[in-house]
Amino acid sequence: MLKRALILLSLFAILNPIFAEKFHIQSKKLKIQNDKAIYIGNVIATTKNGKSLKCDKLILFLNKTGEIKKIKAIGHVLFQGKELKAAGNIAIYNPIKKEIILEGNALVVKNNTIVKGEKIIYNLLTGVIDVKSHERINSVINIDKPNNGK
Repeated sequence: MLKRALILLSLFAILNPIFAEKFHIQSKKLKIQNDKAIYIGNVIATTKNGKSLKCDKLILFLNKTGEIKKIKAIGHVLFQGKELKAAGNIAIYNPIKKEIILEGNALVVKNNTIVKGEKIIYNLLTGVIDVKSHERINSVINIDKPNNGK
């Protein structure tokens, strides 16, 4: 079991060609099952370039070749990057589509713009943010002041 855990962890952090950067995960517990690794309790995932993900539970789903096919963060989800902050009850990352789906009290802050809704889909390749909600969608947009006509 320990050997399998070490193999899976090295696949996640080093050999996975889908991700362009390595990441480090800390949690109180780790449970490894057939095709997934489940991190539980005060989970923090960080990259060398300063991106971070915090949540209560993080599940890494693997395909048959050991590559990560999906990442699901559950409970008090908070993502912070250089240009983007995002939060929600649940976040699902699809590395193939390069897409993050936030559900439940979803919030995205990008370029001084705040968007809130029940479900937010953010495409990392195109930068397109798609907001869905049964209620009205809330946004706060900050417009930069002109720089003295320059």
